[in-house]
Amino acid sequence: MAKYKGKDPNKIPTIINNPEKITDTENLSNKKINIKSIPLKVKPIKSPLSLKKGTNLKSKSTIKIILVICLLLINIFLLVNVISNQDNSNISYSNKEKKEISANVLGSWLSTNNSLFVFNDDYSFYWYESYKEQSTNYYAGTYNYKQGIEALKEMGYTEEEFKTTFGEDLDINNAYSLNMLPSLVYKGYQDTTTRDLKDNETWWFILIKKDANHAIAYNKTLDQRYELTLN
Repeated sequence: MAKYKGKDPNKIPTIINNPEKITDTENLSNKKINIKSIPLKVKPIKSPLSLKKGTNLKSKSTIKIILVICLLLINIFLLVNVISNQDNSNISYSNKEKKEISANVLGSWLSTNNSLFVFNDDYSFYWYESYKEQSTNYYAGTYNYKQGIEALKEMGYTEEEFKTTFGEDLDINNAYSLNMLPSLVYKGYQDTTTRDLKDNETWWFILIKKDANHAIAYNKTLDQRYELTLN
């Protein structure tokens, strides 16, 4: 018979140090076994629901900030638009007022020496040597004007001098001073601007309406006086 080569069975440690044996029929509850509890530190973890709520709050805050910024931008845009419209209305009124005044001088005015003055609403003018030929022998340029007392001051007249020069029965409010700035000359069907027009040349011109279709004109630069009829 082979010898047992394992460890000495007498030296094998027992599983339970209690020398008393526990049989299958014994109830473990009758035995007093002390179990020492080990405290565990568990870090609280946010539930998915709480995380979702936090995310929603941040999203709502971000949306509110964006909405406030949008409202501010809209208000700024509306304010700028209102100011711009006010400025445009003032400009429109100013241009309208000027056109109403200049409407009294607009049109083609035929003089007694057959020359023709044309004043357009874009503040351009033409002077034709003869109304019968408008493709040559003319000056062209721009003009600006003043009315009434301002016109007399610009032309160097007092009210008394105006009445003495042009007639007691003429209304000063129907007097217009025209500052004419020629920039183009055509003679003999050729552009002779360089030859016939001086640098910064200006014509001082006064027009006084007698009625709707008749006026007196005085070219102060050339010291020439005209009777004009609306053509």
